[in-house]
Amino acid sequence: GNALYFPFFALLVGCLLLVLFQDRSPLPYTVVLMLLGILVAVASYHFDLGSISHSIDLWVHVDPPEILLYVFLPPLLYESAFGSDWFVFRRLLPSILVLAFLLVFFNVAVVGLLTTYIIPAEWGDVDSQSRLIANFLVAAILSSTDPVAVVALLKEAGAPMQVRTLIEGESLLNDASAFVLFE
Repeated sequence: GNALYFPFFALLVGCLLLVLFQDRSPLPYTVVLMLLGILVAVASYHFDLGSISHSIDLWVHVDPPEILLYVFLPPLLYESAFGSDWFVFRRLLPSILVLAFLLVFFNVAVVGLLTTYIIPAEWGDVDSQSRLIANFLVAAILSSTDPVAVVALLKEAGAPMQVRTLIEGESLLNDASAFVLFE
């Protein structure tokens, strides 16, 4: 029962902030949510918030951590795919594929090699091949960004549908390419 306190608290606060600050705050809604999340994390770390702190601790130490991927990724992908304009998506597909696959592979290669050879870290008795593999794994994780906040800001700003569809389409497919590289 305690594990559900934090998600329900987060949803409640998110909905309240949306209603209260939607048109009244000079900051975008996503920035306000991020700042509030940082505030709750710091408060939970330094103070005992009772059941909320216990629930946050349960979510932070969930085992196996991949369960978070299986819980949160499908609804995010569904929402993004359902909200996309498929006619615009089809027209932008070549650009989306270049961004989602070629640039992700390039990003993994560059970041993996830079972190291995330009910024060498001493890992004790770990051989160079293992260090290279570990750096490529970190690069694959970092290359899969999720632009939910960016798309929300673009919607608020009234950006053209082509720009929003390009970013959403790239997000849908770059998660897949980064996941394949990670595996």
